[in-house]
Amino acid sequence: FFVARVGTSSLTAMSSQLTTGGIEAISRDENPENPVFQVLSIKKIASAGNDASKPDRYRLCLSDGNHKQPSAMLATQLNDLVTEEKIVANGIIRLDRYICNTVSERRIIIVLGATVLHGDVGNEIGSPKRMEADPNKTDKPAPAAPAVTTTAPPAAVTPAQQRDVKPSAAQLGKTPSKNPYQQKRAAPSARTSGGAGAGTNTIPIEALNPYQNRWTICARVMSRSDRTYRSDSAPNGEGKLMNVELIDDSGEIRCTAFNQDADRLGSIFEVGKVYTVRGGRLKLANKKFNRTNNQYEITFGGDTEVAEVADSSAMPKIRYDYVDFTQLEGMNKEDAFVDVLAVIHGIEDLTSITTKRDSRELSKREITLMDQAQIAVRCTLWGRTAEDWQHQVGDVIAIKKAKLSDFNGCSMSISSASSFEINPDRPEGHELRGWYDSEGKNASPSRIGGGMGGGGGGRVDRRIIVSQVKDENLGTAEDKSDWFVFKGSVSFIKKSPNGCYKACQTCNKKLVEEHPEWRCEKCNKAYKDFNYRIMMSLSALDASGQLWVSCFSETAETILNQTAKKMGELQDATDDATIEKIHKDAYFKQYMFKCRAKSESYQGESRVKCTAVAVTPVDQVAESKYLIEKIKQYV
Repeated sequence: FFVARVGTSSLTAMSSQLTTGGIEAISRDENPENPVFQVLSIKKIASAGNDASKPDRYRLCLSDGNHKQPSAMLATQLNDLVTEEKIVANGIIRLDRYICNTVSERRIIIVLGATVLHGDVGNEIGSPKRMEADPNKTDKPAPAAPAVTTTAPPAAVTPAQQRDVKPSAAQLGKTPSKNPYQQKRAAPSARTSGGAGAGTNTIPIEALNPYQNRWTICARVMSRSDRTYRSDSAPNGEGKLMNVELIDDSGEIRCTAFNQDADRLGSIFEVGKVYTVRGGRLKLANKKFNRTNNQYEITFGGDTEVAEVADSSAMPKIRYDYVDFTQLEGMNKEDAFVDVLAVIHGIEDLTSITTKRDSRELSKREITLMDQAQIAVRCTLWGRTAEDWQHQVGDVIAIKKAKLSDFNGCSMSISSASSFEINPDRPEGHELRGWYDSEGKNASPSRIGGGMGGGGGGRVDRRIIVSQVKDENLGTAEDKSDWFVFKGSVSFIKKSPNGCYKACQTCNKKLVEEHPEWRCEKCNKAYKDFNYRIMMSLSALDASGQLWVSCFSETAETILNQTAKKMGELQDATDDATIEKIHKDAYFKQYMFKCRAKSESYQGESRVKCTAVAVTPVDQVAESKYLIEKIKQYV
């Protein structure tokens, strides 16, 4: 944009807009409200090692007309003000939010919020001089700082050190020591405690940055997860890790503790409670694992102190952004997390699996969730969450960051990044429970997986022709699936002596006969009855080519126009003639196939498997409209 330069008389008028003495006041921790300064210069500081994944930082030289502060760092969330040339050299800005820290005996202003009042005014206003390194070296005590613009709190003192604290020289009537290092050490009694976020020594989470070496925050635990990992340095080869996510009225942040620190702090943190947290190492967040809306994260260490404080209505509760189950099918489920509110409609017994990576046995439990749209989604619980599960069918559950999966059309799990509340004391929770008690418990919910829709959310199931599967190498990526829809005709169905199997009524896994019962290895139970399920492989073709597609019970029943029970009974009766007639009756009929293509390993070789998750007869009206729109693109 265009900035007009102003004359000398205008510069004199503008000098009255600057907060005269503001630089000195900030350095003395007097913290003037919304000071106005001139930006004398801007210097870009590249990230360490020129890492492109880390944001650049900008250092400003600020002037109030009398003094200048060459060390003012702009918070990275304000970088666009510089890159878009809104903050420019010789421009005038107002600091809406800021803090001032001492780093290596240098005072540094961290600008957290700013408003541009004027562009380049052409020249420097006044004759500003540089401030001395530390104006607080006088005996004048610094006033208490407000929550956002606080000085660094006293050094961390462990409980053991608190018990061994000796009276000060002043308390014993002796002359205080002139040792500057002793003068910097604060007595334990200087610590602020009490209500949630009420202490003058606490700062908001949003104000945390790596330039602070001592800080205290007051926040609520939003979620917590504990797990183990392989560690060569641990005595038993297994390390411990604890993650907690903290929230206050300014933002959220993820914190991690390892091994002894995880044991020490793990006995303190409880989800939903409020704590003061003091000490830890701030670093840039690793977004591969950190899903909080914060560019930093905290690693707890031996100097970290945590204390529970009284709850307060001023401290925000866990915030949810609920997603209806009707939206889940159209969402991109690759590395996706959602907040959901649902009622527990079914609970399965605890089972265990052996992990492929390290052959470790892991506990697992499946529950079925349902919302007011009467859609059911399977949710998997892992580890201690699965083992300690004591909740009942009919309980309402609010899940923060449930991990989505495209398994069986759509499912979810409570992962290490997730947290949940049972029967939350929230209006929407009470409303859902009332609906379930009055009518929902008798409902027959549908499951996600049908339909040809490709809209909504991030995933689009695009319409293709068969030849594109091979031409575009769909499904060959090892870490993701490709979804598509095509119109094709059934040309052949493979005959198999085991085309139907006897399945568990709970988990649909194949049963083992233990006369007179049938045993499910997954559920570890024996049943007197079972369900038939179909496994079928067919050839589908269109004008461009042919594709082998795997179908299971729901999709196979649509194509065969028979129930799985009927096909199973025919198979048990070895009525091959009837089965062959049913297959031939299905040939050369057109359907819309919604498929997932994914790479799988079979006998040491990688191959692409296409599975039909939904099959519907062609809607001739909708298909005609689609073709007309395609023709219009070429007219």
